[in-house]
Amino acid sequence: MTGLANACKQKGSDQKINQGRIDSIGKDIPFDAKGKLSYEYQITSRLASRMHLDSLELGYDSLQIRVWYGYAFKDSGQAVVLKNRDNKWIADLLVFSYLRNDSNTNVIDSVITKVIQRKPKSGWDYFLKKLFELQIMTLPDMDNIKGHDALIADGDAFAVEISTVGNYRFYSYTEPFLFMDKLSEAKNMEKILLLIESEFDFKRLREPKRIDSKNLPLNPKKIILEPIKDKNKK
Repeated sequence: MTGLANACKQKGSDQKINQGRIDSIGKDIPFDAKGKLSYEYQITSRLASRMHLDSLELGYDSLQIRVWYGYAFKDSGQAVVLKNRDNKWIADLLVFSYLRNDSNTNVIDSVITKVIQRKPKSGWDYFLKKLFELQIMTLPDMDNIKGHDALIADGDAFAVEISTVGNYRFYSYTEPFLFMDKLSEAKNMEKILLLIESEFDFKRLREPKRIDSKNLPLNPKKIILEPIKDKNKK
């Protein structure tokens, strides 16, 4: 997944048929500057469909949160799925790899997924308190942050899906680590990722680029990150 600049939000409601009834679902989904659904949203939706996950855009009974880890130049990723139903929380760590279509790389032919059930090391009460303090439910899409219009070329992107009975949200951040000293929202996103990784005891497939963000201008025209070679490849 890579970041797109100058996104705008779609806020509306769609009529969906769910379990024999028509539900009105409020949606908050980012669009790019050309009026198309953001690339991050499109690829995440394709992955979720191929992985046979719940269709969160139809709403979810109580609350479900997904945090996606996407890596540039990799056909693999991770996701953490948090579900609350009947006042009970469960968590799954998904580690997946996918095969793209030879003739159209935007098409995902298949996904191989490993599902690992996890519990937060510090307990659900502590974990959820910290998670909600970091505003995971209300953070804006990175491209909608006022004064921020940087285009990150070939960066790792992290997306969040939130679904309740009547609402669905999607937002993403590309290389939030780079902007921690400039954008409080990016700082919160990076802290969310670190909290999840610590509590559920896993590491990213690739650590963030270590660039001195104090010297990074808030609105550079373009930031180009050099492709990172896998250590296992010569």
